[in-house]
Amino acid sequence: SKSSRPFQLEEATIESVHAALKNKELNCEELVNSYIQRIKLYNLAHSASIPPLNAIVEINTSALEQARHLDKQFTEQGK
Repeated sequence: SKSSRPFQLEEATIESVHAALKNKELNCEELVNSYIQRIKLYNLAHSASIPPLNAIVEINTSALEQARHLDKQFTEQGK
């Protein structure tokens, strides 16, 4: 079940990610997509107010596919 306070990527720890996954507040695809969006926002920024960091050279093109596979495994194994 979803908690009253949604998962906050900006405040995430490994422990909070694991808890959110276990409590079904988050799935792997959502987590990966959130990180990709942050990378695009800060690393590839094209805004005068947010200069690009250029810290990430490449995003794994199969990251979302791998996340979906993990979600399927978690669903099938009940974990």
